[in-house]
Amino acid sequence: MVEGSYSIGGALVGVRSTSREFGRWLDHALAAHTSSEKAIPVYSVVIAEPTVSAGMAKELYHILYKGTIAIIKTPDIRTLVRTLLSDLEMYLFVDRDDAIFADMNVVTSDGVKALVPGSVVPFIGTLGRRRLGRTGLTLPTETVVAIERSSGRVVPIRPMVEVSAGALDLLDDVAPADGQDPRMVVEQPLSIDVLVSVGWGTDPVVPVTKGLALYRLGSHVANLERLGGGAIEGVLPIVEKARCYEVASAKPAEMLDALLQIFRTD
Repeated sequence: MVEGSYSIGGALVGVRSTSREFGRWLDHALAAHTSSEKAIPVYSVVIAEPTVSAGMAKELYHILYKGTIAIIKTPDIRTLVRTLLSDLEMYLFVDRDDAIFADMNVVTSDGVKALVPGSVVPFIGTLGRRRLGRTGLTLPTETVVAIERSSGRVVPIRPMVEVSAGALDLLDDVAPADGQDPRMVVEQPLSIDVLVSVGWGTDPVVPVTKGLALYRLGSHVANLERLGGGAIEGVLPIVEKARCYEVASAKPAEMLDALLQIFRTD
C-alpha cells in the first residue's frame, strides 16, 4: 500500500493505493498539489492485478473508495481517474461562483435525464456493472454536477484541479485502458426531466411537491453560502420543469427498481 498527500482548496487530502505504479502516476499528475505534510487517507484506489483461473482470464475491476464507500468499480482505469478527479473538484466548490455546484449525479435512460443525489449511484453500483447494464441506465463518470445559474441546465464542469500535461496519456503504464465502461460525462448543457431526492417513508417511490424538491436540492448545493439566494433562484428552473419524486429503500435492488419505475412513468 502506498500513500500520497495533496493540498486542494486548502484541504489536505490523502490518497492510498494498492499499486506503486498508480501512486507514482498520481504524484506526477497532481504535482502542483503535492504536499510534504502527511494527510489522513480520504480515498483508496485498488488497481486490479491480472489473474487467470482455469485457463480463463477474469474481468478486471479497479475500485475507488471514498472512506469505506466504493464510489466506482470499473474495468477502465481512465474512467476511475476521471471519477477521482471530479470528486477532488469538490474541495474547490465552496469558493466558486461561476456555476452552482452540487453533489448530484445525472442518470439517463432512453433519453430521459434524471438528477439524483450523489449517494444513489454508488449504492446501486454495488449490484454490479452487468446487472446495471441490462437495465438500460447510463450512470455518470462524474460524482458532482455544475448547474448554469441563468438557465438551470446541467453544464460541463470547468476543472480547477491542476493535472500535469500529458499525465492521462501515461495511464497505460499503470494498467491498460479497457474502454468498456460506457459511463456518461457531461459535455454539453443538459435539461433535466426528473428530479429525485431520498426520503424516509415506506413507499419506494412517491411524487413530492415542488417546494420539498427545491428544499432538498438546495441542501446538496456546495457553494450555497457563497451564492446565497442566487443559488436557489438558479436551481428553481430545474424544479419547475422536472417531475419530482423521492425514493426510499435500504436495499440497492429496491432502489434500482424505484429508479426504473420513475423512468418508465410519463
